[in-house]
Amino acid sequence: MLERLAGEQVSPSPFPCCCCCCCPFISVTRVSLRWMTVAVFQLSVVRTALFFVLLVLWTDEKYDYGEVGFRSPNIYMHIIIGASTFLSFYGYLLFYKATKSSLPGYGLQGKFICVTMVLVLFGVQSGILETMGALGAIPCSSPFSVDMRSQIIFNYAVIVEMFFISLLARFCFRKVEPGSHPAPGPAREHKSAQTDDGHSAGTPEPDRFPDEVLCQIEHAPLDRFDFGEVVRSLGGRDLDPEGGPAPAQKGTAPQDPVPPGPSVIQVKVQVNSCEAKQDVTLV
Repeated sequence: MLERLAGEQVSPSPFPCCCCCCCPFISVTRVSLRWMTVAVFQLSVVRTALFFVLLVLWTDEKYDYGEVGFRSPNIYMHIIIGASTFLSFYGYLLFYKATKSSLPGYGLQGKFICVTMVLVLFGVQSGILETMGALGAIPCSSPFSVDMRSQIIFNYAVIVEMFFISLLARFCFRKVEPGSHPAPGPAREHKSAQTDDGHSAGTPEPDRFPDEVLCQIEHAPLDRFDFGEVVRSLGGRDLDPEGGPAPAQKGTAPQDPVPPGPSVIQVKVQVNSCEAKQDVTLV
């Protein structure tokens, strides 16, 4: 990734974060990418830490859900969560701008919209509804209180919103991308085939070779082939089908015994097809 993004520069004030227009451009290096990653993941740490802080304050009866005021810790918690959400969105936006030109065809814009909508709806929507309930914008009706009604509205809104976001996410994420390859099929146990007359007729199929493999060698045991009763000659000396020396005939001079060892068979190879575009020779 660092090799592909070498020399890339990102504007520190991408839309809609136009408040850093006077800052210099950010060069994509290992350090800057690390800071972008930290900016994105800090939201999870901040929200978890604030959750435990609110639990402690609620246990000490110093925190009341829905209370709005300068002396209430609730408003400061929402300010911190809002700032953390904006920082996470900013880091993700910088990372998106840095990698967009190097990843054409991956649909980064749709994926960016899905992740951003989840960040904004989950990070800001709850605080807005809670503040509206504290200010009296949400009416109180039996049997639920104002705080409970704000939570019900939030949960119902999240269910409907996430359903539509899931449809968009399925369209953006579940598709064939430029770098994806189909998984190779299962390996065949035997690479040889025999015909009725005893000759091998099995040839590897072109589609059996995966695209990323430069060369694939298939082995077949020789005992699968029927060589018939033909006596083959090795180095001018006759051999029987079992690989040993043939018995000497009458009127012929005895030959030197064949040294023990494996038989050697010379095979002629015929090239069946050659794909010039893929640089693949099928034998």
